[in-house]
Amino acid sequence: MNAGDARAKLLDAAETLLLSGSANRLTVAAVAAAAGLSKGGALHHFPTKRALIEALIARALDAFESDFETRAARDPEPAGRWTRAFISASIPARAGEGSPLYRMTAAVNAAIAQDADLLNPVRRRYVVWQKRLMEDGIDPVMATLVRLAVDGLWLSEVAGFADFDQAFRNDILTRLHAFARAGRA
Repeated sequence: MNAGDARAKLLDAAETLLLSGSANRLTVAAVAAAAGLSKGGALHHFPTKRALIEALIARALDAFESDFETRAARDPEPAGRWTRAFISASIPARAGEGSPLYRMTAAVNAAIAQDADLLNPVRRRYVVWQKRLMEDGIDPVMATLVRLAVDGLWLSEVAGFADFDQAFRNDILTRLHAFARAGRA
């Protein structure tokens, strides 16, 4: 197994542990065991738990950013394209399906459990994303309200705060997309 594969396998194992509710038990040794690798091999890639969490955050942010940009580039309607891309990149069409932002859930949970300063890269990216939405050709307040609603739906789903049936959830997503097209309430 090459170094890139081992690193990816360790990050995948860490995400699986975190998404199963094991943020407080996240250690490099636990991740190595879950990945089927030696602790020494894991420490070669991630000498500390902090380094592991930093790598999780970087990978999640890069995956989301790539998906976000790809969706915006494919949208033929310029006004609101970044806002619509944010909706689609953040919230999968069906509840329970993964998306790049759900991968970030694991990283955010680990950062909160370890040290909230680890969220600084997420905060910096949100500044960039918010700027894109503010300059998206629709009402900046509406674009921001849509982003906040998306963030709220994401949090509700990952934390189990609300269990919407698929039809109602589809109605929410349809309405958010309509707001991102019309740019007004």
